[in-house]
Parts: sequence; structure tokens; C-alpha cells
Amino acid sequence: MEFNHNIRFMANHVIKKNILNDKVFYGFLVLELIICSYSFYNNEVMAGILQYYYDFSRFFKSGFSDSYVWQLEAPTFPMWGYGVILTLTSNKLLIIFAQQLLFLFTVWFTENKLKKWYRQPDLFTYRILVIFSFCLFFFNSILWPYGFNSMLLFLALLSAIEFIKGQKPVHLYTSGALIGLALNLRSDFIYFVPFLFIITFLFSRKFVTTPRNLAIHAKSLAILILLITPWMIHSYHKTGHVLVNSTNAGHVLYISLGQLPDNKWKITPLDGDSSMADIVKNVAKEPNSCTFKADSVLKKKWLELVVNDPAEYARKCINNVKLFIIKPFYTPDFYTFTMEPKELQKVKDEMSGYISGLKIGSIISTLFKYSDVFLFAALFALINFILNLFFWFNILKYLLVKKLAVLNDYVFLIAFGFIFYQVSFQTLAYYFASYHTNLFLTYVFLTVHTRSGAYLKG
Repeated sequence: MEFNHNIRFMANHVIKKNILNDKVFYGFLVLELIICSYSFYNNEVMAGILQYYYDFSRFFKSGFSDSYVWQLEAPTFPMWGYGVILTLTSNKLLIIFAQQLLFLFTVWFTENKLKKWYRQPDLFTYRILVIFSFCLFFFNSILWPYGFNSMLLFLALLSAIEFIKGQKPVHLYTSGALIGLALNLRSDFIYFVPFLFIITFLFSRKFVTTPRNLAIHAKSLAILILLITPWMIHSYHKTGHVLVNSTNAGHVLYISLGQLPDNKWKITPLDGDSSMADIVKNVAKEPNSCTFKADSVLKKKWLELVVNDPAEYARKCINNVKLFIIKPFYTPDFYTFTMEPKELQKVKDEMSGYISGLKIGSIISTLFKYSDVFLFAALFALINFILNLFFWFNILKYLLVKKLAVLNDYVFLIAFGFIFYQVSFQTLAYYFASYHTNLFLTYVFLTVHTRSGAYLKG
């Protein structure tokens, strides 16, 4: 018994020593990134929406010409930031490298902040969580805006926290700039900005006068607005309305109702939903669902359906919570390499239905039937499930211990507010594991904070 105890103690000591060794940790992290990027390089995820970014790229190369013919007839969808990147370079390898490099930098930068802000930060937990963040390794191996967007937003949160702690306006200006850049990639988090600025304003009153505080926040907001002004001008030119987001909210809200299996509305959660196509064609009289007029019509139709049957909508929201628990983060679609597209889509639709309906027996039988297809996906899905439980266990435990004192913890308020915003957004609208993956590093940071909070400096 004592011998086994000594063996376990020595093994734990060796593991912890190596993980806390910078060369070992970052070397292993780079190796993981290379393996994941290589194995996932030929993925076809987001191939459809990628064409919209190429449309923007061609528009930029035309010199923003009024005579440019939009091949997909959607000049205000999606946000155009990734189109800028594709204009600078269409080299997939270079873009993936840049996304992974930003991820590595963010991991390193966050760790340095933990060392600076806490007397005894739980770096072991931080590094373990990062090592098992496979969802982010694959997340950044895809040509899509989520990788850049999620890292920029998380860095913006850290800069906002640094402003409160370091009492230097430049950090809030940096936060505003990072948010402005991120909004050009995806505009989902624009309604979180007021909350963030309210928190930074309230907690910075201790070291700066109210007039100067207001001036600092006004400048940061001005920087943010300046960075999305080109999009606002472009949207006004194309629609006659100043927009700060893209024109697909109606599309997303409408098909989100279809995430409830066997819903009364007979809507499916697919982009090609027939009832939505009928509304776009016969009511909006538009070529697609992402024009300004179609977006407005679909948002009104969504609101009408929700108001007329709030009970069914409540069921839909509860179902989204179930999806959040079962499929919290992005799971790599390895099976796209081994199946024909039509067969794959059929199997994926069946599996989604089983998961939404919590049909455990059907889920297990399908996993065994297509073991060669779902083996890796199931493994990474299990890792994501366990990590999500670990995150929420620590968060809820912290809330129970701190109670109302948590209202004085600006680090927790900012990080948890960011998570709560997105989870609420996806509960009320469309749940998509990839959207939730945007929060993964925030979860890691907040979890480490809850385990190191007693040692917070300042």
C-alpha cells in the first residue's frame, strides 16, 4: 500500500514538474498544434460561407467599385473582416499558421497576466486545461473568422481588466481597439460592450475622477466606433441604413426555432429550410435570406411566431440548454474525410435528432454502426463534455462560497458576464457549439481565477 502511494506521489510530481516547465509545456503545445492542423488541414467545414468572404475579397480588389456584381447577392452578409484577410493572402497554410500563432500568443499572454495579477496562480490547472483544449486546436485549423475573433475578444477582456488593475488608460484604449477589430469579423458580441464599459467605469472610479473617467471611456468607445465606421458607411451605401452588424439575424432567429425536434412550426434548423425559403421568395421577394429586406421580414416573422406560442418557444429554449450541456464545444468533423457528402449529411441529421431527443440507445447504436466515422469525434466530444462540467463546477462553487461578495470581484464579473451573454444569446436564439467555443479561453481563465481568487493582487 505504501509502495503504491509512493509510486503515485512520484508520478504526480514528475507530471507536475514537466507541465510547469516552460520548454516542455510550450514545446508539447506546438507539437499538438502541428498534429491537429495537419490532420485537419483538408477539412471542408464552412466551405459554403467561405464563398461569401471571397465575394468581399473580390469587392475589395475591385476598389470598392459601385459596378461590382455581387456573385452571392449579399453585400451586407457576413461581416467583412475575413474578406480583408483573404484579400491580403489566400494562402491557406499562411492563414492557418497566423490563427494558431495568435492562439499561442494568447495562451502565453494570459499566463503572464496570471503571474502578474495573482500571488499564487494555479498555473498547473491552467496548463492542463490548455493542453486538453483540442476544440481550440481544431477550431483554429479552419478557414473561418472564429479563430481570430475569439482571441481578439478575449485579449480585449484582459486589457479591460488590466485597465482597472494598472490604472493606465492605454489598456482601455487597447480593449476598444481589439473589440473594434473583432466586430469586423463577427458582430455577435456588440451588445456586450455597454456592460463591459459599465463595469470598467464603476470599478475605475477608485483611482480616477469622474470627468476624466468619462473622457477615457469616450475615447475608447470612439476608437471602437472608428474601426467599424467603414462597415457602417458600406452598409448605409448598400441598404440606406447604418448597420453595426450583418444582415443574417433574421435567418438565424427563424431557423433557431427548428432546433426543437417536432416543433409546431414545422421549421427545420437548416439553412435551406423550405418555409424560410418560401417567406424570402414570396413575402420579402428577395433573392436570398441575407439581404436587408429579407432580414427584416424574417425577424418580424420570428417575433410573431414566438409571441403567438410562447410555450413552444420556451420548450425550444430548454432544448437549447440540453444541447449546451451535451455538445458544449466544437468537435472536429473527421468523418468528412471518410464518407460521401449525402451519406454523411443523412447520418449527421439522424445523430442530431437522437442527441436533441436524448435518445441514448440510438446514439450508442449509431456510434457503433459508424465507429470508423465517429470514433475520434466521440472521443473529443467526451473530453469537451468533461471540461464543461469542470468549468461550471468551479464557477458555481465560487458563487456559492462568495455569495454577494462576488459583486466586488470585477475579474469575475467581466469574465462571467462575457460567458453569460453568449450562453443566454444561444439559448434564446440558435445554439451552435462553434459559437460557444469562442468562450473556451474565457472559461479556462475564469476557472483558474476561481481557484486562485484568494491570492489576487490589488
